[in-house]
This record gives sequence, C-alpha cells and structure tokens, in this order.
Amino acid sequence: MRGARVDLLIASLVVAAVSYLVRVERWRRLLQPVGAPSFWGTSRATMIGFAANALLPGRIGEVLRPYVLAKREGFSGAAAFGTVVLERLLDLLIIVLSVAGFILVADSPTNDPQLLTTLRTAAVTGGAVAVVILMMVVCLARSPARTEQALRWCVCVTPGWAARVVAEVGQRFLQGLAVVGRPGPLIVAMGLSVVLWLSVAYGMWLTSVAFGIEVSFGESVILMGMVAIGVAVPTPAGVGGYHAAYELGATSLYGAGVDQAVAAALVMHVLAFLPLTLPGLVFMAQEGLRLGSLSRLAANRESLSEVSDSQAGSCSSDRVPAMPLVRGEDGGSGS
Repeated sequence: MRGARVDLLIASLVVAAVSYLVRVERWRRLLQPVGAPSFWGTSRATMIGFAANALLPGRIGEVLRPYVLAKREGFSGAAAFGTVVLERLLDLLIIVLSVAGFILVADSPTNDPQLLTTLRTAAVTGGAVAVVILMMVVCLARSPARTEQALRWCVCVTPGWAARVVAEVGQRFLQGLAVVGRPGPLIVAMGLSVVLWLSVAYGMWLTSVAFGIEVSFGESVILMGMVAIGVAVPTPAGVGGYHAAYELGATSLYGAGVDQAVAAALVMHVLAFLPLTLPGLVFMAQEGLRLGSLSRLAANRESLSEVSDSQAGSCSSDRVPAMPLVRGEDGGSGS
C-alpha cells in the first residue's frame, strides 16, 4: 500500500464521487412518476442506505433508503421501493452487457482462457435474462388491465389475513415501476446507468494501475463484473466477496501478484464505501435510526389503500381496487 501512486488514488476518489452524483440523479429520474424529491434529500437517503449496507448484512439499506426518502418527501414508501428494484434491474442489464461486450469485442490476452470463457457465457446469459425481465416489466406497466389481473391473482392465492397487505403494497410497489410506462425518464435513467458503471470501471482501472497492475480499461470492466458477482454475497458492504472476486480476476486473468491484488482490493473498497458511510451514519442518527432496530423497518409501512377486512375474505373483483399504475392524463402516476 505504501508503494501505491497517491495521485491515481486521489483521481479514483474523485471518480467515485462523480459516480455517486450520477447514482443520485438516476434515482431522482426513476422517482418522477412517484414524486419530485430534491437532490439533497435523495443524496441524504442514499448515504443512509450506503451506511446500512456497509455495516449490516442482507443489504437492508436498499429497503431503508426509499422509506427514509418517502418519509421526508411525503410519498409512498412502497412505490419508492419499486424504483429501487428497477435500479437493480438496470444495473444488472448494464453490467452484464458491458462485460459481455468487452469480452466479445476486445480479445485481450489472459492467463486463464477457461475462466474468461466462463465469464463470457455468464455475461451473455445474464444479459439475455435481464432484457427479458425488463421487457416483462415494461409490458406490465404499460398495460394496467394486465397488471391488475396479475395482482388480483396474487391476492386470490394469498391467505385472507395477508390479502390486504398484498393488495396495498402490490399497488404502490407497481406504481413505483410506472416509470417504464414513460419512455423519457427511463431512457435517461438507462443512459445514466451506463455513465455510472463506466465510471465505476474507470475508478477500478485507476486504482489497479496505482498498484502496478497493468490492465486496460476494457479489462477493468471485466474485473468490475467479477466484483459485482462478489458483492452479491450477503455480507456487510460485500466484505470478503468483493476482495476475493477482484483478487481472482486480477491474478488469474491478468497475472497480478497476490499482494498487489489484495492491497488494491482493500483500498478500492475503502474508497468506494468509507466516504459515504461516515456521513450516512450522521444522517442516520439525525433520523433517529439505530442499527439494532433496522430489522423492524419492514413493519413500518403506511396505509396505502382502503381495503376492508371483509373484502379480504373473498376472492372477488372488489378485493383489488382499481390501480392507476401508469401515468395519468397529467403525466403523473395517475393517483
């Protein structure tokens, strides 16, 4: 670590800050059918979510940040959570397509062709799955009748005591996905997703070169894809999975030394999480949130619609009220 180039690490930190701003703006775009949150409020909620993800397993920050933002901005928490799901879908789509593209187009030398072939297959498969899922979501959001039918089926097969919850949360959750019925915000969000993950790869390239690991930008995109798989392991801040994935890629594919790879992964991880975790903890305290009580967040939901207990006891068309999930005449959510 003492031998790393400080100038490149500072540049990597600047790139990480830019990627964070892009991430916040992308979420604001996806939230347009739900509300019009301020940039500062969205940034604050995002940092709280990062802090929770960094310190607790299970990525609870992805549940926490939409509810914090909804509380401050006065719109539905379940609808805001729907936009987080769409965020993850866009992330999956952009990451796998980027990795597949660089593997297929840039035939770079590697020390482990078999591993690269495995990554190519996984990226192409994952990209196809992500495209299919996104098309399904678009079809549901653009067809309110079909969406209502799907939700009504879910309510019908749900036990009576839980049917009301499914109806309430399902309506607002799908309302959060209504942005796919508005091509403008969705296209902008997809463009911002491309900028976001290319900037993440660029920061990874800067940090790798700072530790003497000679990789190209395209190869850093491939490493980014491996790290994305590593952080899917449900540990706080991806600890363990993040480092193991980067070390495997840097050493097996591109011939880096183990000490180089481990040092680069540790510093890269700190640059990605620490600058957001510290202010996130401060904002979390200001919101009155405690790490020990975050597991009870799911129980803190608002009343999203009026469905009586008597209606929840039978499977009828009255059990699911009309759902204005796609934009209304005024371009809003229709609610």
